Amino acid sequence: MSLAFSTVSEKLADTFEAALPIGLRPYGKQASDLAIDFHQPLRPQLETDLLCCCAQDAAGNAIHPDFFWHLGLSQRIEALLSVVSLSLSQPPERSAQTSDLTPDPTTNPAIATVLPAGPISA
Repeated sequence: MSLAFSTVSEKLADTFEAALPIGLRPYGKQASDLAIDFHQPLRPQLETDLLCCCAQDAAGNAIHPDFFWHLGLSQRIEALLSVVSLSLSQPPERSAQTSDLTPDPTTNPAIATVLPAGPISA
């Protein structure tokens, strides 16, 4: 499943030789998605990496990373939210079994956390 990213100007697409419409796909569906470093300190670069791996033009070509740096903030947010929406709407490849969610006390003991009874302040 993919979604057309509709707010891209023809001029910007022509600058980066991208055929409109730009399509977005869910994250996590291709092995190359695992190459993204989520621990990198530069969040705008992480956003660009995510968009690069989840976007392609109408001809199926990858989009140059600089293309995303030329988008406005609202366009980048729109694209990221579209990727998130697509990613969340996809059924998992394997559904979790109840036994997967229940820890085995011999190998995976439960962790207990004590919270104060008083109000929590920010």
